[in-house]
Amino acid sequence: MSVVGLVVRVDGAEYFVPTERVGLVAPVREVREGRLVLPRGGLPLADAGGGDPSRRAAAVAIRRGADFVALAVDAVDLADPEAAGRAKPLSVFDAILGEAAEGPSPRGA
Repeated sequence: MSVVGLVVRVDGAEYFVPTERVGLVAPVREVREGRLVLPRGGLPLADAGGGDPSRRAAAVAIRRGADFVALAVDAVDLADPEAAGRAKPLSVFDAILGEAAEGPSPRGA
């Protein structure tokens, strides 16, 4: 099988993440102040379904420029070209990934 990226599942829909955008895949075990807690730090975390990211099974760190933002998803699989072609594009999540990267808004703003 030729792997071209990942297919992530969110609420029954599939989305394609190309290999060059993938940083890591990790279980969602702890979320604190909008960040996925990892053994050596953390990443901003966005829920792909727009809800509570702590209810998702996994997170995929996705490259945004020089930084990474974790996207909480239900499942992750390797993607061959056929699977990638069937899945929706990652660009669907650009807005929520950008919001997560910027961090939570200060209260009263």
